[in-house]
Amino acid sequence: MDHRFGSRIAAQVMVTLDRNGHHLGVYKTRDISATGIFIESDSLDLHLGALVDLTFVFKEKQRETHKFRGMLVRYTLEGAAFILNNSVIEILPYLEQSNTVTLEVNS
Repeated sequence: MDHRFGSRIAAQVMVTLDRNGHHLGVYKTRDISATGIFIESDSLDLHLGALVDLTFVFKEKQRETHKFRGMLVRYTLEGAAFILNNSVIEILPYLEQSNTVTLEVNS
């Protein structure tokens, strides 16, 4: 059962993850919704409920960053799903302009 609020966008962009001041790595997103994100990873060492800082960097905009706080809510062999503390609507224009993004709306 899918508990997502609204549609998701298939978007392949890079995002950095940090936890308690420690850099966990750079990952590629698979899809983004208004309140969550799924990243591709087969080796993320986090427990469900872990809080992380996620940072999107869009090089086309003079390395402008967009930071979000997220909580790990699902982990599979393909990656990890995070619910975010605020909406990612502010980054949608960057996703639409990025050359490295594939946009598809899924419900």
